[in-house]
Amino acid sequence: MRCLRTWLKTRGAFKLKQRAARKTKGDFYGAALRGKLGDGRNKVMSLLWTNEGKYWRIVAIRIDDGSVVGIAPNTAAAAPSLSEPEPKTIAGDPNAVKDISSFYESWMEKRGPAGAARYVSERSYRCLAAPSETEKAMKPADRIQKALTNPLGRVPPGQNLSDMMSSVQPVNELVRPVEQVNSNAFAIMAVPHQMADSFLCQSRQLPEKTPELKPSDAKYGAYYLSASRLNYGEEESPALLLLWTKEKDQ
Repeated sequence: MRCLRTWLKTRGAFKLKQRAARKTKGDFYGAALRGKLGDGRNKVMSLLWTNEGKYWRIVAIRIDDGSVVGIAPNTAAAAPSLSEPEPKTIAGDPNAVKDISSFYESWMEKRGPAGAARYVSERSYRCLAAPSETEKAMKPADRIQKALTNPLGRVPPGQNLSDMMSSVQPVNELVRPVEQVNSNAFAIMAVPHQMADSFLCQSRQLPEKTPELKPSDAKYGAYYLSASRLNYGEEESPALLLLWTKEKDQ
């Protein structure tokens, strides 16, 4: 398996591209919170959100006296659990699991960025940002190896991969987790064939055209995601997501 693309995400569970929002009664959402200390005690802040482009943004803010307007209770109540159903697991290609695992073992356990860089496809070179002044003379493969080298100094050595990194789980029901022995260190997920093109770097600047896909129509086996965060000791790195597919015999 070869890595085609990388993403860096901020902390927290990631969400993959989903179908574009339509103009319906769900165009606007409200959020409200109550202050508990100081001048904010019993003040209720209401936020109105709507979708602008690819992001949800706050378009209105209102602050009321919660003890008068009666829009919030005087005592906090336990919030109900609103957990989403977890995506169903799927049996992954054993060779895909083997190669993806070997990438992380080469990179983190053996501290071998050169060995890990062998798993990176030339198709992923389109994901690279413009080179810095010191990188202009470097080949894309060398820049990728340098990027794999940089975080190693911040990750304390451990006895196994789960000491040095942790997995990031999907929340999209179409992205199916693959059970494997290193699931605590990194996640492997099967991606539907129909969604893969929208994640490639050459599609980054194009309008989103991901079709509405029913779980029963999704086809799997050609593309996988791996997702992890590196352990920097006192903190964790942003989430690193890699898209994989097979090229020739790897």
